[in-house]
Amino acid sequence: MLSQIDERVALFATVVFLALTVMTCLCYLTIYINPYMPLNPFPPPREVAVASPTATRPEDTVATFPPTWTPTHTATPTDTPVPTETPTVTPTTTDTPTPTFTPTATRKPAPPPTATHTHTPTPSPTPWPYVQHGYTYMLPNDKNEAGCDWLGVGGQVYDAQGIPFPGVSIRCWSGGFEGPSVSGGHPEYGPAGWEVYLYDQPRDATWNCQVMEGGTGVSPVVTFTTTTNNGCNLNSVRIDFKRTS
Repeated sequence: MLSQIDERVALFATVVFLALTVMTCLCYLTIYINPYMPLNPFPPPREVAVASPTATRPEDTVATFPPTWTPTHTATPTDTPVPTETPTVTPTTTDTPTPTFTPTATRKPAPPPTATHTHTPTPSPTPWPYVQHGYTYMLPNDKNEAGCDWLGVGGQVYDAQGIPFPGVSIRCWSGGFEGPSVSGGHPEYGPAGWEVYLYDQPRDATWNCQVMEGGTGVSPVVTFTTTTNNGCNLNSVRIDFKRTS
């Protein structure tokens, strides 16, 4: 009876010992694989990951670990000697020379700016109410029966549209001679014809004609010359006037 109990105790102790041995081996194996298991009473110090200053994508980030800390010797600061005060040498007083008066140059005033010539446009003369229409023509007398025993000047007056314009005064003169006329009084020249009798035969002279209004000339003066060289071929002068507006 006692021997059976001892065998059972021995078998139980053997099984327990084997179980403990297996568990111990498993614990060591687990600690070897992961030393940070709670079963390890002396885990190694954990290394702290230091983030790289360069911004990277989360999937590309790799933790880096600092090297093992090595204690370095910190130098003990020593007292720096304070510089010794150096006495300041007082300069010896010297005689200050009397300043010599230097005349100040008087600045000449700047010359006045050169005047720039400004071109002032000459105002255009006021347009004449009437101007000569066409040219001055020297013709044989075909306006009356006098033939060569006549010298005169005549023509027509037109409005701005080129339509005969009667009722306009014309004045012709030379030296002491002066002869008036009104357009429309001589239909042989046209509906607004005018004429001034100058002399009873061809003559060497210079004559002037101008349109008048209220005793004032309202057209440029038209000047022409007659001569006796051509006899009766050029004893009738044709001058037309036209209103400008």
